Amino acid sequence: MPEHLPGYVCAIAGGEPHLLGDYLCFRTGDSLLVNGYPLGGPFDEAALGRAIESAVVRFAPRHVALIAPKIPEELAAGEPRERDQCYRLDLLRVAPDGKLRNMLRRAAREARVESGRDLREEHRALIAEYLESHPVSDEIRYILG
Repeated sequence: MPEHLPGYVCAIAGGEPHLLGDYLCFRTGDSLLVNGYPLGGPFDEAALGRAIESAVVRFAPRHVALIAPKIPEELAAGEPRERDQCYRLDLLRVAPDGKLRNMLRRAAREARVESGRDLREEHRALIAEYLESHPVSDEIRYILG
């Protein structure tokens, strides 16, 4: 998940990564983005709740955004929250047919991958295009910056 890549989240949201037990969070000004998918091991609702409570005490954010398979019960009360779906593809089990294998080989030869830490104008243009063409909530707009 991209939320597990500090370089990605820092470039998009300008946040500072912090590790809370097995959970990654990003502090941006007076906001906190918490990744509720543990870095190792299975999801533990109680452990996530403790990590969020610890982060709130430590950073005193005005806003907390959470990406998780489930909101810890003790934190779920209050204002309605947006729900989303997350899907995972097990690429080790994908067996492309001959035509797709050829397309993938060609793409591998012709694609150029750059590594960097800057959020460039072409990135901002892609984000803007996505936000203009998809109905998204204010929360998602905030995360995408």
